[in-house]
Amino acid sequence: QAATVGTVTSGVTLDSDLLITASSTVVTLTVPQLPAAGTYTGVLTTGAQTSTFNFDCFDAATSAVSPSRATTSGKSNTFVAGVYLTTVTLTNFPSLTSSADVEVSFGSTVCGGGAAACSVYSFSNILGGVTIQTTIPTVTAAGTQNILVRHTGARAPPSWGEPGVAYTRTQVSATVGFSFYVPSPEVVSARWCETCAAGSNCVSSSGRCANNVAPRNFEFPIDGSGTLTLVVDNVVQSQFDAANGNAVLAPSSVTVQFGEVFGTVTRVVFSDSERSSFEVTLGQAQAAGSRQTSLSVTPDTSKSQKDTAQFTVKFLDTNIKLSCLTGGCEGPKKGAAPFSVSISNFPLTSSNARELLKWRFGSVEASATFQSSGTDLVSFLTVTPPSYDCAACQFAGGVAKVPLSVVYQATDSEVSSVEYTFYQAPQPVTARFNSAGSRVDIVWDQETNRAGMTAADTGCVHLFEDVSRLGSGAQCVWSSGTEVSVFLNQGPTIVPGDTLVVNATKNLRSANGVSLPSSVTLNILVPDILIQPSVILDAPPLFDLCSSFTAAASLEIPSPRQVTWSWRALNDDTLDPVLRIVSADNFYSGPGTPEFATLDKSYQIGVTATDFLGSQSEEAIFTVFKKGRPSPNIQFSPASPLTVFKDQDVQITGSAVFSECPIDTSDLVFSWSQSSGGALPASVFDTVLPDIIVPAGTLSSASTYALVLTVTMGTDASMTSSSTFVLNTGVRDLVASINGGASSLLVGSASALALSAASSADPEVDPPPADQGLSYQWSCLVFDGASDTACRSASDGATIAFAATVGITLAPNTLAASDFPYRFTVIVSKGTRSPATYTVPVTVKDIVIPAMSLSVSSLVGARVLADGTIYANTNGKIEFAGASDLSGTALAWSCDGGVNAQDPAVGIIGYTGSAFTLQGSPLWFVPGTRYTVSLTGSIASPAPPLSGDGLATAVVQINSPPLGGSFTSCLFVAGDTSGACQAEGLPLADTFRLSAPDWSDEDTPMTYQFGYLVTGEGLTSSAAAAATTTANGTNATAAATTANASAITWFAPQSKSFLDVEFATGTILTYCRVADSLLAETATLTGSITVTDTPSGGRRLLQSANANFAKARNKMKDSLKAFRASKVNRMAGSMALEGRKKLTPAEAMSLRAELMGQVNAGTTKAVGTASYACETFSAGALIAGDPDAMDSTAIASSGTLLAGLSAAKKSFMNSDCTFAAASILSNALLAQRVATVTAGDQATFLNNVLQGMQSVMLQAAIGKVAGEVASTTQAPAATAQVQLLTVQSMLGQSLLAPSPDQSFLTAQASFQIPGNLSSVFGDATAEINVQTHSMTVAPGDSGNIVSPLFGLTLSYANNATEAIVKNLTEPFVINIPVDIRQLSVVEQMLFTQQVQCVYWGGSSYVSDGCAVTSATTTLVTCTCDHLTTFGINQDPGLAACGDGRITAAKGELCDDSGLTSGDGCSDGCTIEKNWECAGAPSTCWNENPPTSTALSEDGVRSTMEMSGFESELKVLESLGVMRSTFASHLSLETGGSFIAGNVNWMSVCYGTEGCRILASEGTARRLAREGVVHGEPGEDGAYVARPAFRAGRKLLASTVLIENHITTPTGVSPAILVQVMTQSNFLGDLTSKVSAALNLTVGITFQTAPEARFTPVETPAPGAGLELPPDGGSTTTEGDLFEPFPDSITGGFSVTLVGIIAAVTVLCCAAGGLYWYALPIWKRIKQERKHTKISPQDEWDWDESRAASPKGRSQPASPTA
Repeated sequence: QAATVGTVTSGVTLDSDLLITASSTVVTLTVPQLPAAGTYTGVLTTGAQTSTFNFDCFDAATSAVSPSRATTSGKSNTFVAGVYLTTVTLTNFPSLTSSADVEVSFGSTVCGGGAAACSVYSFSNILGGVTIQTTIPTVTAAGTQNILVRHTGARAPPSWGEPGVAYTRTQVSATVGFSFYVPSPEVVSARWCETCAAGSNCVSSSGRCANNVAPRNFEFPIDGSGTLTLVVDNVVQSQFDAANGNAVLAPSSVTVQFGEVFGTVTRVVFSDSERSSFEVTLGQAQAAGSRQTSLSVTPDTSKSQKDTAQFTVKFLDTNIKLSCLTGGCEGPKKGAAPFSVSISNFPLTSSNARELLKWRFGSVEASATFQSSGTDLVSFLTVTPPSYDCAACQFAGGVAKVPLSVVYQATDSEVSSVEYTFYQAPQPVTARFNSAGSRVDIVWDQETNRAGMTAADTGCVHLFEDVSRLGSGAQCVWSSGTEVSVFLNQGPTIVPGDTLVVNATKNLRSANGVSLPSSVTLNILVPDILIQPSVILDAPPLFDLCSSFTAAASLEIPSPRQVTWSWRALNDDTLDPVLRIVSADNFYSGPGTPEFATLDKSYQIGVTATDFLGSQSEEAIFTVFKKGRPSPNIQFSPASPLTVFKDQDVQITGSAVFSECPIDTSDLVFSWSQSSGGALPASVFDTVLPDIIVPAGTLSSASTYALVLTVTMGTDASMTSSSTFVLNTGVRDLVASINGGASSLLVGSASALALSAASSADPEVDPPPADQGLSYQWSCLVFDGASDTACRSASDGATIAFAATVGITLAPNTLAASDFPYRFTVIVSKGTRSPATYTVPVTVKDIVIPAMSLSVSSLVGARVLADGTIYANTNGKIEFAGASDLSGTALAWSCDGGVNAQDPAVGIIGYTGSAFTLQGSPLWFVPGTRYTVSLTGSIASPAPPLSGDGLATAVVQINSPPLGGSFTSCLFVAGDTSGACQAEGLPLADTFRLSAPDWSDEDTPMTYQFGYLVTGEGLTSSAAAAATTTANGTNATAAATTANASAITWFAPQSKSFLDVEFATGTILTYCRVADSLLAETATLTGSITVTDTPSGGRRLLQSANANFAKARNKMKDSLKAFRASKVNRMAGSMALEGRKKLTPAEAMSLRAELMGQVNAGTTKAVGTASYACETFSAGALIAGDPDAMDSTAIASSGTLLAGLSAAKKSFMNSDCTFAAASILSNALLAQRVATVTAGDQATFLNNVLQGMQSVMLQAAIGKVAGEVASTTQAPAATAQVQLLTVQSMLGQSLLAPSPDQSFLTAQASFQIPGNLSSVFGDATAEINVQTHSMTVAPGDSGNIVSPLFGLTLSYANNATEAIVKNLTEPFVINIPVDIRQLSVVEQMLFTQQVQCVYWGGSSYVSDGCAVTSATTTLVTCTCDHLTTFGINQDPGLAACGDGRITAAKGELCDDSGLTSGDGCSDGCTIEKNWECAGAPSTCWNENPPTSTALSEDGVRSTMEMSGFESELKVLESLGVMRSTFASHLSLETGGSFIAGNVNWMSVCYGTEGCRILASEGTARRLAREGVVHGEPGEDGAYVARPAFRAGRKLLASTVLIENHITTPTGVSPAILVQVMTQSNFLGDLTSKVSAALNLTVGITFQTAPEARFTPVETPAPGAGLELPPDGGSTTTEGDLFEPFPDSITGGFSVTLVGIIAAVTVLCCAAGGLYWYALPIWKRIKQERKHTKISPQDEWDWDESRAASPKGRSQPASPTA
């Protein structure tokens, strides 16, 4: 019963066609005549019993062949890559997966592979059928044979069939007739030389006569001189005598007859079964004109067999020579300018030139004007070329080469001629869409000037008049001078049948510019091979009675334009009308699926697609089952069926969704099994995850596997669903290659030529050097100046025969030097597979040239095409290897097209070595363009011209990324087909769909990666504005934004072109990148949405933020139960961002800990791939985005996350990924500065992050080349770097280790590699991943680590295994910068003595195996005999000079808790000369106090009170700057020349706690009065300081008093200086200047007003109550008081004013004396006793004019106490 065309009845004869067994009845039916192809439902009825079956009916296959004839030797007029082919086009024929799916035979000859007579060369699946190119066998006789084509491969199951079930299908075949014929003898060329070239042959291998003169073809001089060389095909082989100059050898006979005259065959150049060549002389004069000439070859004169070829020779008077002068013998097809010619030996006059002669260009007559005639018998004329556009005017390759002839008017016989070339404006050969419809490829009839366009000029306005139908962003790229491709990008409307008009003003001309500009109109055609679309359906095979249903259709090869979709239901009258009105690519049925009315029923749904090229797919039919009870729904990514190759890893992800029925949910249980196909290893299915990975090499080629995923509710085993995934494997074509992929070679004739096809491969087996099982067939052709001929030996002219081996070698001088390259071709075959061919042109020169070899070592983002072209992305990386056969050859690499190989960014490891790595970039590579990489080899001896440069080249074609699509970000509403795009929604509650439809590329499958960024979260407002310029809901632009790409959260690449995401509040910038199968990416596409609690549509978020979080939390938990880890990542990231805005700090901290735990849980429910790891890192970076909001749980979970993903399957991780991982680490480190983490948790954390970051960076190194610049990932508190190096290149080198951003270090960390490191690896050439890392925080530090942690690990590049480096006899030298700013003053002072080099031992920091060799306050150098993670620690328990403890073991004799020499205890804790020390901390004294005359000069004295200093240390550090600033200010105010030496600081007092004595102001007797020194002198009369004052310590203070004495320079008196200093603005200006100089806000007032001091007089005796010690010493004048010396122990006391007042008092009354003298002295003594204290730890301010001491400070010339 036909489903759609009525009922057809078939009779059954029971007697013969009925077979009854115990269990079944078998009925044999005769298929009736069915009215149309399609699927029929058969019904078998017997009584009341009926049974149905499906039956497919197809139209018979038909075939056509072109060309339809070939010679008996298998030669057709289609010659490709060294083989002759014919093409069979079949309609109604099944598609092929490999050539093994079809059998082709010519008559009884079955085509196979290898040495078979013929083979399938290639095939293409086209709309409605297949085209097959096949080689042609040799046959013994002429005649017609049938070509039979049979489909022998596995047939796809019928559209109604079940996956994995085998169905019996009728074999499809077709036949077509093909003719073989015996070709007639044909003279290919007849070249005449007046004088033969040097060598054995008259015409050289470059097709030239003597003196490099081009021979005349099919022409002979009338005097019969010279030699004619004939080349003839299809004649019998003749014998010749090689010992006698190759003379014809009897019984063979060769004759040449020119009309009635016979020539003489002087020698046989060569002769074989295919072609022969003879040299002929005539020796007698002939009349001018054409002669019918015959060449006859008789193999045996005693027999009648003879082959004769007829041809025409033109006899000319060669003494009369026509030559072109101005303008040359070339011009455009129309409108050529007149030009001058000359005729020699033919004198003319103005009259007879007009009457005697006429002129022709080919057959078109032209005119000439006489100019002059000279006595040398040369006449000059001007010729005007005609328009060469007659019906017989033929152009080939854009040119027409015709004879410019001068003939007699009377006889029409030729006087002389010269070749003239017409150039027509470039004409299109074809202009058609490519198969994907993303590009229009235009082929021109000739080499063009490309309209002057360069590689950078890709705008189509440079070529065409109207480009509006090409859409925005279209590019016109020239891949060669004859081919230009129009890359259609966004919004094109051009379709087959449209036209493009070349703009004549753009000057598209012939390559030499001779032709007129082209203004041709191009008719755009459909693709040469119109590929039938193939529909992929993504829908759950089972859904329950409560759930919704979505079916999405797409094309296996996406279309760049909108596709027309047709839907129907094949077996349900209710569903069918609903589907028939669907025109979109998806169908949605809401909860309960009311359109599917019947429960527990299978529904058949058919979908058909028609693309914009008019190509319609076969109907894709899939079956879905509506279940009558709740069950999980299953979908797959990628969609089933999937076709892959056996050398690919295959990841299949099952996505399960809970039933929408109101049931309890629990964790789902997943199990995988196999229902058909070759048995896969049990380990593939040994998983509890919804994902499986089938490792590369597991599958078999050309096979089908049915894999079943079963999902069960954990708490109810009855709720079960199963779905089958069909996995097909294709067969890759064989790959042929010569010399590693060289595209051309240049060698010297005296060099041996070695060619190897060892790099050819069968992609279905392990790569070389594994045995490929290939067969090889070599051939060689060369153009001899007239036609292609087989390559022949230079010595005897014999055709060179090649062995069927992987490589061939030609001995020196086998090939003659030639201007034309020898084209060597290898045909690689294997079994019934289609063969592959590769051709390399080899140019041979007759000089010494090094033979260069060039091969491809490795490819990243590139692959080699069948023709040897390297097909690379713009950012691809190609590693070449080159060599020369001559030692000492200087190598140099280069690239054309404006690519500078000498730029380190291009040639990343140099351009002059045997290895060269070409790093691509969009900055210099243009998609669609071809580039030639050249390796040149130069030798010094012999010098040119006896030598030349060797050359080998390779061709690189740049892959174009996907084109044509758009990118939108819209609120997702299930079932909405309106096409409207709403760009607003609610946080966490609404789902947005990021969609990238209509992208197309020939390299499928494509992948889509989506990402987002919340403005304000890592993006500046200006950058946000730039990033949101793309209008939402329209075609996306690929314009670069200023967004910080590293801050974008990227999700894992996927096969689906859309992604559904819930977002946090804010303006969301959305991003998309689309990549082809080679990972060529589009520019980043951008969009924008707004997420708010109050969207403009009027909806409001009614629930609280906490309720919203609760719903989001439930979604995330359900995703975990369903093993949807990626969904967990997406939700966790959004919740973290929302929590930062909506929750309290405590709530946000708790949420982050919870989210980090959920993300960690997700890692146990997903297959660990690099893409999943990167997505998870991005989510973790969002959660850890605020270090202050991370508690100890979140910190520990961060480390667990990094370590947990280190086991992910290794593949390349880009900078986005490594930055996300480093950000997690960095923020977790910063969080530990405020969060309390136990020591055990810190140790676990550090072990985890070291393991995790090492794994991340090793994956960042995948694809690197040894010596390439390191990849560095830098975050605020963590940095990681990786580089690939050889062991040899590292030895003895210093590897720099970058510091984290926030380390504030002034020195550089480095690791110096020891020379004995090679002992660890054994092989000095081994490639090693060198990884360094650093962290600002040292987790687990229980000591005092003052540096970041710096680590170095070395791993084997081939397997990423870490090398164990320990116990080296020659250690690593490690420089580690330190930051001691956080240490106390004492700790800083002792740092260099208590420093330790420590490393992380797994649970604590230890120092075994490491030693400190030098230390400063900024850098510590260690030596260590192993590698790990290192830091610098200060151990206060280590004895040190300055710690106040005398350590005899260290040679200490004193320790005054300071490191200042000159105070009695030196900086090495030894007692200084003339000093004595006692105690610990030590007290030291010297009985010879220093004296000074610094204050004997006139000056001004004052005491300043200053505020703004934080500590005593800051005051002391500032004294020098203040001194200089004070002097500068005084110079400005007074006009004098004050220097720093004029400003003398006397003392600094700190409130009530103590003073620092900067200058002596009296004798020991004054100090004795104040109780500072003992009152009784020692044995030598000197006074000893009291220990209590020596040990006094200084304290911080808010203000300080600084007493100063300013001496005056010449021209400035103390009185004037006092006036200046007491002006109202003096202190204000000084305050500003000091603040600026110190970068500190200070305040300055005078505590004691400035006083003028003059040269002092003898100080009078002190008054009452101030008795002198009983030593009878005289009073000291003030002239020796105020020079600042270190460690002065004498208090300062100014008595100048006292002396003056005392002198005046003698003349005044006693009462006045008491008032003016006694009272001030009493107050001064009281004040100084209150402020003056002395400390042994004091650091003294030094006179800057003094010479530097060993510690960098000044010392007095002759210090005394």
